[in-house]
Amino acid sequence: GTWMVPKGDITISDEKYPIPLAAGNETTCHIQAFIWDLFTIAGCSSNATLATAYWLLVCKEKKENELKQWKWQFPLVCLPWILGLVDSFLYVIGFNCYGFTGGWFCGAFVGVDSPHIGWRNWLLTAEVGLINTWIISMMLMLIKFVHTVEKRSSAYRRNEQTRKKSIQVTWQGIWFILAYMAAMIPAIITLVVKDYPMAYPIFVACLNPLQGALNTFVYFRPKYKAERQKMVSGSDRRKSRLSSVLKTLNVALPRRSSV
Repeated sequence: GTWMVPKGDITISDEKYPIPLAAGNETTCHIQAFIWDLFTIAGCSSNATLATAYWLLVCKEKKENELKQWKWQFPLVCLPWILGLVDSFLYVIGFNCYGFTGGWFCGAFVGVDSPHIGWRNWLLTAEVGLINTWIISMMLMLIKFVHTVEKRSSAYRRNEQTRKKSIQVTWQGIWFILAYMAAMIPAIITLVVKDYPMAYPIFVACLNPLQGALNTFVYFRPKYKAERQKMVSGSDRRKSRLSSVLKTLNVALPRRSSV
């Protein structure tokens, strides 16, 4: 938000306006840029490792307990944050590539007045591009796996339950990746395109936090479908969809008193 941005003016359509709610200084701007860079790289990398984990579970048939071992936990969980910290210390603290971006926060990319910001923009774009290329590659391999399994479904009749489970896990991974890409692609455009209307970064600012909401829908979707299936096929057939949602979220409604 702009509360960490130093007080000043912002240019919109060749006219200057005061930065709304700006109450920061050079130090808070520096801190915000460091946090922005850390979570941008660590967040993108974490989604890449999440996609990799789904690929290992489905395509390589790794067991979930095996991925909880330290040899897998380090690259899947720790490495994204190490990359984020290295990137932040190098560019934000080492080269001072930070400042007010002209949008709504202090960052370390397009719009910052720094002698090193040119090659910084290219490196950031390359980092994010490589990470998202990896994520898309994982998604394509998961889709290929589903297609292959469905195509050879007759060969899996003896293990029908295992086949269904693999497909469910695959689609769960694909939906997680799509939720990430829906929030990330508009933000990537701001790294490449310099001239865009002021409404666009506001749109990106509103869209980015929605990834959490989209992930929530993806996470609870299988449980909701299972609860709904129980109600449709069982004695609770007449219960509403709201009941299924409440059971999915483990929310119990208070019972009416008999008094």
